[in-house]
Amino acid sequence: MRFLLGIVFWLLAALPATAADLYTLQIRNPGRDIGILVGDLLVRTVEIDAQAPYALAPASLPTKGISRHGVELRDVSITKNAASTSRTHYTLQFTYQVFTSASYAKKVQLPQEQLKLNGDGRNIDIAIPAWTFSVSPLATHDETRFDEDMSPYRGPLLLDTSVKQRWLWGFAGLAVLSLFGLLYFNGNRAWLPGMGGPFARSYRKLRRLSNADVRQGVAVIHQAFNQTWGANLFHADLENFLRSHPRFRAIHSEIDEFFRLSNAVLFGSDVAPSASLPAMCDFCKQCRDCEREPFALQPLVAVTLCSVVLTALVVLLMQSIQILPIWPLVIAWACFFHLGGGEQPRAAIVSVLLSTIFGVLMGWLSALAILDNPVAGMIPPGLWAALVIAVFIGIISACAYWKPFSITPVCIYGYAATWGYLDVPGRFDFTVLTSLNLQNAVLILPAAIGMGCTLGYFNARLVGMLTVKPQPAS
Repeated sequence: MRFLLGIVFWLLAALPATAADLYTLQIRNPGRDIGILVGDLLVRTVEIDAQAPYALAPASLPTKGISRHGVELRDVSITKNAASTSRTHYTLQFTYQVFTSASYAKKVQLPQEQLKLNGDGRNIDIAIPAWTFSVSPLATHDETRFDEDMSPYRGPLLLDTSVKQRWLWGFAGLAVLSLFGLLYFNGNRAWLPGMGGPFARSYRKLRRLSNADVRQGVAVIHQAFNQTWGANLFHADLENFLRSHPRFRAIHSEIDEFFRLSNAVLFGSDVAPSASLPAMCDFCKQCRDCEREPFALQPLVAVTLCSVVLTALVVLLMQSIQILPIWPLVIAWACFFHLGGGEQPRAAIVSVLLSTIFGVLMGWLSALAILDNPVAGMIPPGLWAALVIAVFIGIISACAYWKPFSITPVCIYGYAATWGYLDVPGRFDFTVLTSLNLQNAVLILPAAIGMGCTLGYFNARLVGMLTVKPQPAS
């Protein structure tokens, strides 16, 4: 009996091993089998643990690029690891792309793959079964008419036009300002109160003459006096003219001097040495201010009215054009008047632009220096920022010896405006400060300052049009 059992066990041990004992197989298909669209990539992972001496046959791998039933094999990758001296671990990744589509949900399969293990004179087939998934359509099967699919509980589908509306209002505001500018510079403005008077027209003519046209300038002013008087006005009729037009009495002596000068210019052999076109322009401007007196406002009333109207318009405009920061614009506007823009607008604009933009540049450089701390391990960030700001304030103060930057307070205004702008989250960043975009302080703040100077100039001209400043008789 024992002899028979030994023979049986010997025969069993001599039998060849089955395929299940020679390898283990693990398959991981994609995580979802619905909602797949045309063009999607699907990855299937296969892990094989083969017993020695069996190895995966490379020739059994499917060919890349083969397409079966609307599914193309895009890539095959193999990773081989020796798990031990007796076993080898293979990790295979099959990447498929879906190229089939329909107007309705459709069942598709990742194809079945056949792999082989070679060794010990045998070939072992390994079957990777097909995997079924659903491809969703890009559009519905039937057309849907919105007028037949309107529910009383659901409003119409609206497009977001908020950005376009802001741009529209912004360009509309610029168009209105441009229209006023064209009317101001190119129109005759005779329809405005006090703008179509004889002296107002004569003053505009005088400004277009050259300095050599003294006789013509005297004739233009005489024409304004004649039109105001209603007849040819002579020196002897001056007292009657002042009684009929008492608002000119404030410049009685200037008018008398002009008539003496005109006699010398028009009837003398040579032009009087004291006759000059700039002086006649100033005199004609005084006459124009007297002419406008019935339409004029008190200076404080005019300044208040202009400030209220222009501020409201600017705030509304800047709500639409949110690219430009409003407070640097207001700072430049105020600096324009602080530097005498009402009396010398061109000089004030140059001073404001040079000083504030210099301050903006210093603020931008100091921000870069704070962000790029070369001694971060030695000096704390707070102390480093204080030192950098102190050094740049000292540089601004030292530059006061140079005439273009001699107005230190205005330079400091530009420096402070820069840090006020950088206080908004996302702007105090090294990448933003060194890139060519509208978030960069050194690019956007000069534009806002330039617009502030333009508004200051327009404000000063508007106040000058609404007020009169006749010079008293000497």
